[in-house]
Amino acid sequence: MTTVTKIAENTVIKSLSHFRQNFVSYDHCCLELLRFFSAHPNSRFSKLAVIHAMEESDSSLAVKKALTKLIGEGVVKIIIENDSFLYFLTGDEPVRQLVLELAKLDWRRWQNMLGLGYAQNMAH
Repeated sequence: MTTVTKIAENTVIKSLSHFRQNFVSYDHCCLELLRFFSAHPNSRFSKLAVIHAMEESDSSLAVKKALTKLIGEGVVKIIIENDSFLYFLTGDEPVRQLVLELAKLDWRRWQNMLGLGYAQNMAH
């Protein structure tokens, strides 16, 4: 890994850490939804598609609650097309950019971020 790559990766992790601190009440399911939408930033999904995209460990109720929370925070938006509700990542550039940074993390870094954040939150 080059020095430039390491610096860029550390910047991404710091930005995401700041993002997570601002939304400290986000649970694991919310963060997984953020990762999902960061991987598909220009797509629109039905609620059922979002629920099925989440890991089996997250119940559909947990996914629905997390989706509602992200909508309330303005991170995820809803539109109605052909009488169907579709969910998509916000167009609000500062928020969108932070969420898109999630897509730049490899799985190991993502798990590390989740683990560190929750270990710190549980200690308080």
